[in-house]
Amino acid sequence: MNKKLKFKKGDTIALTACSNSISIDKLYIVNRLKEILNELGFKVEIAKTLYSKDDILNKVQKEKALELINFFKDKNVKAIFDISGGDLANGLLEYIDFNIIKHHFTINLTS
Repeated sequence: MNKKLKFKKGDTIALTACSNSISIDKLYIVNRLKEILNELGFKVEIAKTLYSKDDILNKVQKEKALELINFFKDKNVKAIFDISGGDLANGLLEYIDFNIIKHHFTINLTS
């Protein structure tokens, strides 16, 4: 059985960086991604920590984890795209409440 995620126009997609933050010189790439998603009919919400400079500090990891959890709790957010690369996402694990994800995360599949 082949299943696909189904989104509809007007759905909100959140962009976050759970690992290394996006370099400010890559702002044009994020803006282009946002444009493309908007052209497809989606609303886009960008994490405030997407461009953080101090990735290694626990403060930023806590902030990133809190933003991620808030995206899961937001009923308007239908998808969360982590657009980062790197090796820092594991630093968020101790700050994530997995029960919130368990109770707020749903995937609508169609066949």
